[in-house]
Amino acid sequence: MKQFELTKEYLFSYDVNTFNFADLVHEILLDDFEGSRVLLDQVHTLNKSSHVLTFDSDQNLYFHNKYYNSPKLPRLLNVYREFIKTVIAPQFVDNQLVVQAKPTFRIQLPSNTAIPSDIGGDPMRPGLHCDADYNHPDVEFNFWVPFTQCLPNNTLHLESKPGKRDFRPMVLVNGQVLRFWGARCRHHNKMNEQGPTRISFDFRVMNKSDWDSVSPLWAEQRTTVQRSIKLTLGSYYMLYDKETQQFSQHETVDRVPMVVKESSSFAISFS
Repeated sequence: MKQFELTKEYLFSYDVNTFNFADLVHEILLDDFEGSRVLLDQVHTLNKSSHVLTFDSDQNLYFHNKYYNSPKLPRLLNVYREFIKTVIAPQFVDNQLVVQAKPTFRIQLPSNTAIPSDIGGDPMRPGLHCDADYNHPDVEFNFWVPFTQCLPNNTLHLESKPGKRDFRPMVLVNGQVLRFWGARCRHHNKMNEQGPTRISFDFRVMNKSDWDSVSPLWAEQRTTVQRSIKLTLGSYYMLYDKETQQFSQHETVDRVPMVVKESSSFAISFS
């Protein structure tokens, strides 16, 4: 692994006016409702049919399908790419990065989890896992981006080092990002007994040199568990080149011109 320091948790902030993910997600989920003024953390008040997420039904709630099938999704994906270029890429030393092509949408409604509740074998820690359990390479790093206020009952719970089991709730707000070693650090949810809804997305990035150390045969044989997407460039991942600032080996998403809001004071802050 080229940058072992990336295995340490890292919390940082971004400009929500420049990268207006929460606004774009709101448009995708709510703009065609009469109740489009509903806040993201109150989408459960629309009373859409739901079920407790399980391994067999993950990523298949009403709002998952609304998000992934939206004609407005390409606009969000274009802003996501600009976010990779501007905010994420400087954290990696390689000139080329392997990046998850489409971030994974998560929603944790009241009385539910955001990841399958029936995995991990610990009823007190629904969804307990590390990403390597589900075919992801060790050299990959997770970025977790919430768009609503996170509370102990509706957030990600994460151990600080592999095997330490010192699980803590990650209490973030819109405009913050947590980088962590999800491939090896176990994480889980709790049942969201109190509400409100938590909405977020997450994605994975690695140095290209680390990706090259992964056996091509291994990559060809591995897929995501729920959707059986190959964990290869051109499927689950795309390639980003810092010198050209271009993405390649990905599905075409450039259907809508990207509109990145102007900001008078863009800065990334780290803590």
